[in-house]
Amino acid sequence: MAMRYSTDRIAYTVISSANFDSSYPASRVADISRPRRVARSVSGGGGWWATIIVELAASPVALWAITIEAVNFTQVNIWGSITSSTNPEILLPGSPYTIGLDNEDGRRKIAVALAGTSYRWLKFSLELPLAGQTYMEVGAIGCWSSLTTLSKNVWPPYGKNPQLARRVLEYDSGAKEVQSLGPTGLMLSTSTLNVVRNSTAHAQYAALARTPPDQILLWYENEGDTSKMYHVRLGDSWEISRTGSGYVDVTGIRLEQTV
Repeated sequence: MAMRYSTDRIAYTVISSANFDSSYPASRVADISRPRRVARSVSGGGGWWATIIVELAASPVALWAITIEAVNFTQVNIWGSITSSTNPEILLPGSPYTIGLDNEDGRRKIAVALAGTSYRWLKFSLELPLAGQTYMEVGAIGCWSSLTTLSKNVWPPYGKNPQLARRVLEYDSGAKEVQSLGPTGLMLSTSTLNVVRNSTAHAQYAALARTPPDQILLWYENEGDTSKMYHVRLGDSWEISRTGSGYVDVTGIRLEQTV
């Protein structure tokens, strides 16, 4: 299956929550640029549950995907509504969702692909913490008003390289001190060749290549493992080159995961 992506993040508002620690408020989940800055439930999660209600927009909006990352629990129930801001009543298809661990970035996360049904409010119920946890935490929740499948998939090699933020201090003696500067994210790297010029695939890659460098987009591998989703920014300028006979190559694709 071809990869899927979205550049259409919904700027929602967290309007209420239950059983969250005031020092780690639920409002943090809306900032997907800093998933390590988690929201956290009170100890014990009020009987091992905590809830968040968000308003997507002033009127119902088509919802094509929800992404959740940096959690320490294994299940989430999600409801939607166009009529109730206090108790959304429509259980989303497939709910409850099981949240798996992506061993390549070490984060527990999920992409929920939806069918574009319109909602105004969503309610998230966080459930089933990992063994040994005394609270539940969630780093980021993304809501997306599109989820596009690439008309031509990326080619191998498809790299996922950890970006180690560090500072190296060198002393006159020759000794070195290495200091960690923060958490690690992945740099995704790939390319795609022999794309028909002026095709849908060409237009998709050209649009992605023009994404402002400060904008976060969703990259979802769409191969059956729902943990393989990434909130990313463009890492470098991509190259789109004509190769003759009506084709282009897209090379230098770099996507930098948020940390």
